[in-house]
Amino acid sequence: MLNKVRSIIPLLSYSSHKGNCGKVGVIGGSLEYTGAPYFSAMTALRLGADLSHIFCSKDAGTSIKTYSPDLIVHPVLENSDNFNEKEFDVNLIVNKIEKWFPSLHVLIIGPGLGRTEQTFSTISLLIEKAKESNLPIIIDADGLFLISKKPELIMNYNKAILTPNVIEFSRLVKSVQCDNDILSLSQKMGVGIIQKGKKDLICNGETGFYFFFLFSFHFF
Repeated sequence: MLNKVRSIIPLLSYSSHKGNCGKVGVIGGSLEYTGAPYFSAMTALRLGADLSHIFCSKDAGTSIKTYSPDLIVHPVLENSDNFNEKEFDVNLIVNKIEKWFPSLHVLIIGPGLGRTEQTFSTISLLIEKAKESNLPIIIDADGLFLISKKPELIMNYNKAILTPNVIEFSRLVKSVQCDNDILSLSQKMGVGIIQKGKKDLICNGETGFYFFFLFSFHFF
């Protein structure tokens, strides 16, 4: 597996320029949860990506911008409980984010996202647009809650990876009605799965791996 990982890591070169080693988009961040999208975006940078974008709610934008000058923050989502329904235009919000898709190598959906109705309607449309763009998608946290309610959004998209914890995994199993194991879920949904736990399990629907860590690592 390490050889496969090495094969997809860009080689450093004097001819490289910013963006050659990865451009990541994180969709998440709300009034209550500003740390999750920050850690997702910063971890990508610390592991070698060149650029990390965060598409967050207007409530979260200022806080996330103060965490690091290395992040590109777009406060475009609307998920406040006090939003003006008459002014909410899901297509306008989607267009503001979708225009960046050609510049990204991967899209991460869910960290700190929130679960308001307007957020989920926006994310549902963004997932469809990302699939049309053939963009790899990683879905975590509140994004997985949406998928458990609407699994058809991501079914059989082979460039998708879901990263459920124990509770999120059980929701997905119940939603698609399959056996309670990672291989069955991966095959049923037609996507890659990383099941987080004491042993992290990874499955692409055909083969699986596991990793065991004694400690939780944080990137600051």
